[in-house]
Amino acid sequence: MNTLVIRLADEADKDAIVALIHTLNLHEAGLCADRRTDLAAAEECYTAIRVRIASDGGALVVASEGDAILGVLSLAFATDEPFVQTDLRRYGVVTDLVVAQAHRNRGIGRMLLAEAERRTEAEGLARLMIGVLSANRSALDSYERSGFAPHMVTLVKDF
Repeated sequence: MNTLVIRLADEADKDAIVALIHTLNLHEAGLCADRRTDLAAAEECYTAIRVRIASDGGALVVASEGDAILGVLSLAFATDEPFVQTDLRRYGVVTDLVVAQAHRNRGIGRMLLAEAERRTEAEGLARLMIGVLSANRSALDSYERSGFAPHMVTLVKDF
């Protein structure tokens, strides 16, 4: 039996990560009309994640079992606006989190979030943020169970 491992992603994981991002994009397209559903979008997201982490710091972390990638989390570090208290201005932000459908409800998402918390604290930061589509109720509920609380509401008006 293989053991579930949370680890940094390596280049050999790229195809599996892109596939998970593509799955997330397809799911979100059912919730929000502005999502791309082509595989190229997932590949571009992967590249953007790698560029952001290289620029701002952070980590691309996977949950693996044997050779299988069951989930992925992207953590970046960001700096907020000057009106935010100095000790909270720099923070961690989970930019992407997806667990393969067949492996959900095993606590993998919580383990990935715990790793993001650990890495954020190790960076000396006191805040971790995550965004979620308001229509993605299952993700919102899961994040709230992991200790996240609503912080800001973003409204959109399309023309």
